[in-house]
Amino acid sequence: MRHRFFFKWIVSISLGVGLLGTVRAAPEDVALYPNDEGWVWRFAPIFGPQSYDGTVRVEGLRGDASASLSDIADRATFQMALLVDGHGERMGVFFDLSYLALNADYYDGTHAGNLSASLLSFDTLGSIGFGPWDMGTTSSGFELLGGGRWNQFNSDIETKSAGSADSSRGWVDPVVGGRITTNFDFPLRVEVRSDWGGFGVGSATDMTWRFFGLAHYKVDPALELFGGYRITTIQSQHQDGNRGTALDGRISGPVIGITFILG
Repeated sequence: MRHRFFFKWIVSISLGVGLLGTVRAAPEDVALYPNDEGWVWRFAPIFGPQSYDGTVRVEGLRGDASASLSDIADRATFQMALLVDGHGERMGVFFDLSYLALNADYYDGTHAGNLSASLLSFDTLGSIGFGPWDMGTTSSGFELLGGGRWNQFNSDIETKSAGSADSSRGWVDPVVGGRITTNFDFPLRVEVRSDWGGFGVGSATDMTWRFFGLAHYKVDPALELFGGYRITTIQSQHQDGNRGTALDGRISGPVIGITFILG
């Protein structure tokens, strides 16, 4: 299955980077950003269950779709991602490769069924940092983000009375956003990132909003553990006619992960 392939791929890359980071990480504590100690790279595999609430359109079938976090034991609805984050003194780059496996209930007012879908996305962003600002026991920095997000949505709906349909669609969203990072005196770092994309440009969505809040605990100068919450809201472009492919709704859920630091 597709999600097994992506899981093995992300785990393999993360383990390799983790072993390299353990060897190369500087013994001193390295601040996240901004920093004046040269380039620092962070590699973070992420995993977590996800919920979905919204609508879906697959060819001639269009209706509501939903999957709650309480259904995770009965269906494979999850998201996994690999974040790669590199920063110099002020400038930085950010990559986010994520894969969502979605299994949800489908209902169009007449026909009930099941939605099986996947959403693969890849963010490529540049950043410019401001700060840091010292505030007693904390130090905070702010970044402006800008770039693009490539998306590939594959979907299949099966109903008992209306048959089945499958389709796929790819698109690219321009993205702008920001991130605030706060470092504490003790080994804790809090990160909040939000961005907006699409804006109806070309084949892009009308609007996509993403929020990412994480708390990182530094175990070692080369290693952090973190947990948080991720939200993605998608508003696809209106498509005329009786056929099309669209996902309009909110994807959200808790995430956990490990950050390997190279610097």
